[in-house]
Amino acid sequence: PIYRPRPVVFDVGANVGNWSQRLLQSIPDAKVYMFDPSPGCQAAIRQKALPGVKLFPWALGEMAEEKNYYSSSVTDGSASLHSRRDTPFRDLTYQQSIVSVRTLDEVIESERIDFVDFMKMDIEGHELFALQGGKRSLATGKIRALSFEFGCGNINSRTFFRDFWELLTGANFDLYRITPCGKDVLVEDYYEDTEYFRGATNYVAELKK
Repeated sequence: PIYRPRPVVFDVGANVGNWSQRLLQSIPDAKVYMFDPSPGCQAAIRQKALPGVKLFPWALGEMAEEKNYYSSSVTDGSASLHSRRDTPFRDLTYQQSIVSVRTLDEVIESERIDFVDFMKMDIEGHELFALQGGKRSLATGKIRALSFEFGCGNINSRTFFRDFWELLTGANFDLYRITPCGKDVLVEDYYEDTEYFRGATNYVAELKK
């Protein structure tokens, strides 16, 4: 759901930059802000030399702080600010380090960004905390649409779909579940069946028109 020819896009949990690379192939005039606290991922992103990109070497959360970071390799796609105890990753060995965390509101205000067309989040269970750090931006309509995963990573962070539902619908967003075949289905009301922790379910939230 990106409509402007020169959109502002946030890639939160950029990993090695493949998602942003594909985006720029489709929308070459996009201005992309990428976030990843892993030095290995940052190096991989810089090697791509993507145009129109600004890379921030930190994570996003509910407050500015230093936090533990768990990773099984230098470019681990399952790396998280929460210790991984979910069964799909139980055979991996995770190393612990310390990374910097900033807030979404801080970035938007310090970079003087008027409007974010789309924000992709893939941060392994920490998505709710990143959104909580952007409450001012969400309340004032500065973010038009966003995506997030919900699944086994949320067991580690002790977050529920109800938390996302209340935060985002309270900020005037519609929520859509993306089915395995790629169809978007409007979530018209909260119900307990959405608390599905196996694997990962993708959602898109869009400001009501």
